Amino acid sequence: MKFIDELDEISSKALMAVGNIAMKYNINFKEFIYNREIKKIPKGIELESFKLNFFTDTIIASETRILGWLYHEYFGEWYLFKKLRNE
Repeated sequence: MKFIDELDEISSKALMAVGNIAMKYNINFKEFIYNREIKKIPKGIELESFKLNFFTDTIIASETRILGWLYHEYFGEWYLFKKLRNE
């Protein structure tokens, strides 16, 4: 269970980084076309950070969903993330 919580924490941090940059450069997620929207971010550290964190969140969120499903299959209940367990 600790591993799923760690993945959730990494994903949350990556999503926050993406969100901060997206807000700064008015990235449109309602009609999101990756190649069009990243052109709004100037070349440099913010663009690289956006790309890395966007990719990180996408991969880790997918892995977390798969592990959550496996948890359900093995234990017969849905995984409850640490933030929801009130630990």
